Amino acid sequence: MSKFDHLKKALSPLVLKASAEMILNEIFSITVLNLNTANQAYNAAVADYVKQNGSLSENFFETLWKQEYTPEHVNFVANVLILDWKLLDENDQPEPFSVEEAVELLSDERFGQHIYARVVQFAINSAFFKDEWEKQIEKN
Repeated sequence: MSKFDHLKKALSPLVLKASAEMILNEIFSITVLNLNTANQAYNAAVADYVKQNGSLSENFFETLWKQEYTPEHVNFVANVLILDWKLLDENDQPEPFSVEEAVELLSDERFGQHIYARVVQFAINSAFFKDEWEKQIEKN
């Protein structure tokens, strides 16, 4: 029993996982990074992305939150927010993840924008990243 048990309502929203699995269906799930500046993994991924690709356009994050679908946003989501996937082909064989494949998938005119929107919505919703707060608090 933790000495903070009586503060669960106050503390649990503060304990978030760095990433979580977004399940699209039984053969496709995506590991998504929590889009939250309190997430050190997210901050490091953004810094690395900017270092490799240069600065982002003006109001980039505002437009990302609005789920604007542009090549710049697709590239960012594929490089920063999508960490991995579990995707099976027609023969139940795994389709390997790569950033290049993620960009191609998100750019596909048939379903790319829908997957893109789902990833961004998932990444910004902290409810998907809740962790077992008691374990995290006891560690600290």
